[in-house]
Amino acid sequence: MFRETIQACSDALRSQWERPLAERPLAERPLAELLASGEPEALGGDRRLEDAVTFSVSLALARQWQQWGISPGWVCGLGTGEYVAAVVSGMWSWHDALQLLLARAALLDETDCREDRQRWEQQLRQVKLSAPAVTMFRSLDGVAVAGADVLPADYWLQQL
Repeated sequence: MFRETIQACSDALRSQWERPLAERPLAERPLAELLASGEPEALGGDRRLEDAVTFSVSLALARQWQQWGISPGWVCGLGTGEYVAAVVSGMWSWHDALQLLLARAALLDETDCREDRQRWEQQLRQVKLSAPAVTMFRSLDGVAVAGADVLPADYWLQQL
């Protein structure tokens, strides 16, 4: 399950980069190879790639544990981890979370980010939200989100 999740995230990443694929480390090696290399410089200081790797590994670990029958009673996270927590809770699909995470990382890298923020906000508001199957604690205030509750786009916008 771990390898399958890493591969699925790698495939999604390879199809989503804004720059030509040849300019990205994933053009030369799949995500699993980058991880196995033990070379931090392989990520090239690219925030989007670093966040994507963190997300992919965290999600893969969560799915592996679930496959082994270890399911969380609640989830929480900070930064990239909160995106993973939203996926594990059932609030977002992993694909939507990864797209939003990449857009957020690009936004945080920009110096003049007004246009990028509007694009990210629009993308965020279009993501389908589901009621969490697992309680999720919000990182901003520690409030539990459960049952029919969801974290609206405005919550995620407060984190910028």
